[in-house]
Amino acid sequence: MRKKYSTAVLAITAATLMTLIKGLTNMNCGWLFVVAYLWMGLIITETLVKQFKHWRWKKMGATLSHLGLLLVLTSAFIGQNYIKRVKIYCAEGQTTWQALDDSNRVMMMPFGIKLNRFELEEYLPEHTPRQYRSHLTITSENNPDRQEAIEVNHPCKVDGWLLYQYSYETIGNGKFLSVFEAISDPWLSAVYVGFFLLMAGALLMLFNMKGETWQHWLPTIAIVGFGIATFSMETLQQEHLMPALQSRWFAPHIAAYIVAYTMLGVATAIAIVLMLRKSPTLRQLYITDNLVNAGLALMTLGMLMGALWAKEAWGHYWNWDPKETWAATTWLGYLMYIHLRIGKSGNPKWACLLLIFCFILLQMCWWGINYLPTAQATSLHTYNL
Repeated sequence: MRKKYSTAVLAITAATLMTLIKGLTNMNCGWLFVVAYLWMGLIITETLVKQFKHWRWKKMGATLSHLGLLLVLTSAFIGQNYIKRVKIYCAEGQTTWQALDDSNRVMMMPFGIKLNRFELEEYLPEHTPRQYRSHLTITSENNPDRQEAIEVNHPCKVDGWLLYQYSYETIGNGKFLSVFEAISDPWLSAVYVGFFLLMAGALLMLFNMKGETWQHWLPTIAIVGFGIATFSMETLQQEHLMPALQSRWFAPHIAAYIVAYTMLGVATAIAIVLMLRKSPTLRQLYITDNLVNAGLALMTLGMLMGALWAKEAWGHYWNWDPKETWAATTWLGYLMYIHLRIGKSGNPKWACLLLIFCFILLQMCWWGINYLPTAQATSLHTYNL
């Protein structure tokens, strides 16, 4: 048993290290990056085979999480070779069937779009965009013409393509040029199935508590805290937010992270106290285990809701943006801690040190990346409100 979890810890450690290097340098680390994640995928596959062979209902959360993660990693890795992404430029009153690929080559689309009207709503007196939308007539060879209104966070599906409101330009005389992004991703459905399996697994693992009776109230505290934070975020969403932030995923995404960070912060404080003792026992770490389990479950929900949000807003669920990279590094770090503790291996002080290290990663993900040159230059999470 310990050997199995030790191998899992090593695989997660390798993936964490490669992701950490990418977060610091914005480099993929070449084949080492691929090998690390491939190794983790093989460990997950082996674990799933054993879980299905020796089925236990109380391990349902772990099984769903493993299955979802394997499906996401596999579908995303294979699917990236089949994704098509093009830009479409259309002026008011015009119809176009053409698009430009990443190399600025012209290609014909299986549908045509006519921009009937472009609407721009602004915050006053700043005159900053509140929302902008395009009213279109979409003509398809296989379907009758239809009317659509596309805006940020609200794409539409046309003949296997997702059509996004990307940006706009003013071309004079009160007219606009609307810029759309069309994306074809045949593996998207498989990725989404993986997302929802991970979410279901996270919710089930949220209730996997051990130790004193009062610690079993942690899931309830987490859920109540999530509800209160979501309500607070919905109130904040009424403020002057840029179009990309006006999403149904805004409130639950932020709320999940707020509660998760709180629980993981408390776990770190307890770990520091235990570090100051002469001989902390593994049993004394049960409270930190429970807090990390609950915190990681909510972090998983927050990260996946953020991926769904990114897909609606920008057309990609994961783009290795600096914020996303550090979120993955933090998530893997806490996953390493959980597997280390499940295996009951290692010195308790090493477990405490790992927990403190993970919290440092969390701080980098939360606000530290704002000081990294790579994030300032490329991150979509650096908002100018």
